[in-house]
Amino acid sequence: MSLEKLLEKIEEEARREAEEILARAREEAGKIEREGNEAAARRKEDVIRSFSERAEREKSRILSQARMESRMLLSKAREELLNASVSEARGQVLAWDKEEYATWLKGLIISHARGGEEVLASPFDAELLDGGLLDQVNGTLEERGLQPLRLSGDRIPAERGVVLRRGGVAVNLTLDALVRELRERFEEELIDLLFGRGR
Repeated sequence: MSLEKLLEKIEEEARREAEEILARAREEAGKIEREGNEAAARRKEDVIRSFSERAEREKSRILSQARMESRMLLSKAREELLNASVSEARGQVLAWDKEEYATWLKGLIISHARGGEEVLASPFDAELLDGGLLDQVNGTLEERGLQPLRLSGDRIPAERGVVLRRGGVAVNLTLDALVRELRERFEEELIDLLFGRGR
């Protein structure tokens, strides 16, 4: 074999070997690139999942806080409307003329009296009771076989109403006490009436 042919053969083998090495290198580079792409895709999915989970937690926190604030605002609105309704009812009683108020007070005292109580009255009510209303109340109580009531000289610091006192027991029939009691007793019903059942 001539030197030229030998050099051609060596060159041919070197070229073939170089092409094989190059092909393996390309294949290895492709494999590394695919693995890198897959790892990058997995990392991307992990990051997206992590941010999605974080975003979902933040969304839940914000919604929970918004619901709580909404409940607090609704509760405050209910309370304000309930207070306004009770205040309006109280105002209507205060707006009654003397005759209308006296009729109501007479029924109130008669329904709570057990006989023999001392009546402590607001200045307004004391005037009505002194003006003949107490005589009417006592007449009804006597018809029922109960002892008459007597008006105390002491006045209570209330705008309207009386306190019936017998021994150590006092029944507070002032307008503010009655309004407070009605509010407590009927608060749920008032809320249902004002806001509907769905609360």
